[in-house]
Amino acid sequence: MLHWNDRSTWPFVPPGYYFLPEVFEAVGRKVFGDEWTGQERNPRQVEALPDPGVIYDFATYVLVDQEGDEITNWALYSKFKKRAALLVGLDPATCSFLTYAQWALAYERSLSEVSKAGEDEVRRIETFKILQRLASSGHLRFEVHNDQDGSMRPVASHIWNCRFDVVLPRFERSALSSNIAYAMAAPPQGSTSEDFWDSFTIDLFVRESILAEVLSNIYEQPFSDADAKADLTEVRANEILALAERRSKQAPATPTSSTNGPDGSSSSQQANLKTPFTDDIRSIVRECVIQRKGAVPTKKAIDTAFPGNHISRPRVRALHAEIWAEVYGDRPTVGANSRDALS
Repeated sequence: MLHWNDRSTWPFVPPGYYFLPEVFEAVGRKVFGDEWTGQERNPRQVEALPDPGVIYDFATYVLVDQEGDEITNWALYSKFKKRAALLVGLDPATCSFLTYAQWALAYERSLSEVSKAGEDEVRRIETFKILQRLASSGHLRFEVHNDQDGSMRPVASHIWNCRFDVVLPRFERSALSSNIAYAMAAPPQGSTSEDFWDSFTIDLFVRESILAEVLSNIYEQPFSDADAKADLTEVRANEILALAERRSKQAPATPTSSTNGPDGSSSSQQANLKTPFTDDIRSIVRECVIQRKGAVPTKKAIDTAFPGNHISRPRVRALHAEIWAEVYGDRPTVGANSRDALS
């Protein structure tokens, strides 16, 4: 059984590769920075202690003589006494009695533990979603090990184009399913559940150079309250409406020559096909902004989509800052994107 924190349960990791738990840890640390605790890869099931008012008779709570505190629910007291003692720094083996005040302190600390565990889980799921998006776009290329000859072969990026509940088991087991029936399936209910989880045997790895490239292109931008409150559906709807409005106002191109190309199309048509339209560029930049990439990887994405374009880096930085403000409500403040936009 695979345990993320116990490397003795891991498969052999080929030299020059990283196993999925290592990829998860690196991407999470890059994205969340100081917020990352290291507990995200080891989800904790933390339960709050019972309220002291449920354990003790509050009417007998006397500050002067705390030994007089009366326990009214011995079953709950006995069940949680050890953890309560630990939370207030006492040795459960030698602690004979916990007062109302001590239990109240332990209770508050247990609530804090629950809150922190919840925050760890949020970062864990968010990192999984980032990994899925990176893999789906082809930037993060997973590979699997061929047991027959020891070679490594890439995993097609399109298998990550699915609902999150389908890919989550792959991340949790750090593997793909070897059963074709479960390849694009969410965890089933009932008696087949055990067969489902046992089928994840094709371990997932990432080449060191690929991971380094991905990490260098992840744009580190702190999340703000505005991000949490933003209605991204409304933002994207407004963007497509604006795009439609711009296109409706575009004047038709005026032909400058009637010379036909080798395929029978006019030279003006060929020129139009080679010309990157502003709306296409904005679409690429918007996708990079949503992935929180900086201006440099955004320029690379434009160059990949439109080889030979003459769009300068300062212009890309300016457009990146503009669209960042549209999506997140503020100009980026980190790295190259903090420079003044150039016209």
